[in-house]
Amino acid sequence: MRLLLCFLLLFPLSAFADVDAAIEAFNNKEYSTALKEFKTEAEKDNTEAIYYLGVMYERGFGVSKNVPKAYEYYVSAAEKGHGKSALKLGQAYQTGVDRPQNTKAAYKWFVISAKANNDQALYIIGSSFLKEENYEKAIKLLMMSATQGNNDAQYELGNIYFAGNGVPQDYAQAIAWYTLSANQGNISAQRKLADLYSTTTVRGLLVNPGKAHFWYNIIAAYNTGLVRDDAVKKREQVSEKMKPELIIASQAAARKWKKKTKAESIPKIRDGRIYTDSELKNNDLSLIATMKVEDRPASSGKLANELEEAVDIQAVNVGIDKEVVADAVKNSDFFPVLSAVLPLAEKNNIKAMNLVGDLYSQNIPGIPKDYNLATKWYNRAAQSGDPVGQFKLGTMLCEGKGMDANLVECYKWFLIVEGRVSENAGRYLRNTMSKVANTLDEQETKQAVVLANQYKVDVLHIDPIKKSDDAAEISNKDFKKKKEKDDGFSLF
Repeated sequence: MRLLLCFLLLFPLSAFADVDAAIEAFNNKEYSTALKEFKTEAEKDNTEAIYYLGVMYERGFGVSKNVPKAYEYYVSAAEKGHGKSALKLGQAYQTGVDRPQNTKAAYKWFVISAKANNDQALYIIGSSFLKEENYEKAIKLLMMSATQGNNDAQYELGNIYFAGNGVPQDYAQAIAWYTLSANQGNISAQRKLADLYSTTTVRGLLVNPGKAHFWYNIIAAYNTGLVRDDAVKKREQVSEKMKPELIIASQAAARKWKKKTKAESIPKIRDGRIYTDSELKNNDLSLIATMKVEDRPASSGKLANELEEAVDIQAVNVGIDKEVVADAVKNSDFFPVLSAVLPLAEKNNIKAMNLVGDLYSQNIPGIPKDYNLATKWYNRAAQSGDPVGQFKLGTMLCEGKGMDANLVECYKWFLIVEGRVSENAGRYLRNTMSKVANTLDEQETKQAVVLANQYKVDVLHIDPIKKSDDAAEISNKDFKKKKEKDDGFSLF
């Protein structure tokens, strides 16, 4: 209470109210009122009021335009640590507009602004470290900027995760950052997303003509000249691979699209990663841990017992303590196994990724089933080139679990893992591929083969599939015969 009283004595609420009222008057173009209030507060060393006086004199709002006087105000506020004023000075010295061009002086003011947590200054300083390949400092500063909604910083973080510079390569995180940036109108992020969704030359990414078409629509609608022409051309190329109803849906979605504000683009971050509301809710171990025992999924007969035994084998193979696994089996509660394996999966342990996917996709006692999270982890394993993750991701795509069913993508992944999975999986693979092939038309089948060939050549560096005329014909001799014990469950 005493601390609050001291704060109120030093910073009375009326001071904040007066500045807010002045800013409101400024935004309503009531410049005479705003000028009077800003001058009153500037005499009290209110840096926000001093900054706005600079803006009014620079632009001639309610006063005669006086750029030198404006910069006197900016310097006064910046020297007191005001972020926007320091940013303004840094940009002036950087560009040579209104100030003599001086890189050293620009950097000085950018640093002062960044220390005030100005998102644009953080982005500028972070980008300078990025050019020097000092990824540790760059990522720290860019993250501080991006989490305030700065779309340039979000785009750069997308590039960082896409290339794996200073962080484990993670295409899912790259897409998440690109999307945040693109939804604010960042043209570079929009083009990146459109191009990525229209191709599968990048491993682990799912081709999505609908999303590619959507972003090319946005780019074409909000730009002119060569940028628009390029988007229109690529949109037509993507359209050739789409069914009419999907094109109509994409166009309708593009018409409804509205650019988001910075405030609407604040990501949810945990452990340096973007999470969706669903992931934050369902993947939070503490929430699962506090669930009442009766609310957790329980063991249900022979099938559950077989799954528990399979999880037992997988968990030990991943490196989970045998006692933890034994207690999970004994108590028919596998939450402790999930708690132990998730940190390993986050560190890009491929076996752990697949196990987490399995834990979420099956009726495992103590763990809520969640196909979205299962697909996320299978996709991360697939991105790493793992045939098990690719196989299971293909299965989820076929069955439409955790994502919309996409038989072309499903068939593509099955072609990619051909000859690279266990004998048990191979039998399932052949049966499923035969069924999928019967539902695809000739063009879709050829498309899947082309996509699989691209992946095999560009990522796996192996010979492409030669039997493109009849891709549905899968020979038993194409599959490796493994004598070791099956190390998975469900489809394995």
